[in-house]
Amino acid sequence: MPYWFETKKLRVGKDKDRRRKLFDEDKQNIKELYKNGFAIREIARIFENKCCRRSIQFVLFPERLPTKEYRKENNYFYNRKKHNKYMKKHRRHLKEIYGLKKNRCKSYPQLGY
Repeated sequence: MPYWFETKKLRVGKDKDRRRKLFDEDKQNIKELYKNGFAIREIARIFENKCCRRSIQFVLFPERLPTKEYRKENNYFYNRKKHNKYMKKHRRHLKEIYGLKKNRCKSYPQLGY
């Protein structure tokens, strides 16, 4: 059964969304560094903890993003176990944002609401 915040489709906000690697300010910084003569590898070293070199290329050259047809042809597989792990982590983060606590329901503590 989904959590109430999943059915309401509440907006988390760009600053608290963990699925984003680069924020708008980061993208602007990448573009400025590239205009100032930095190589893509140098920029990747600067943003090493946030993203990879390929992500920086996608920011600078959006036409290099893979299309749906390319993904189908080149076997971009869906890994169910990996997806479940990341969704569990994401839901836990949303619970923290909305202030939900463990064992909130006193009549059914085993459910962990």
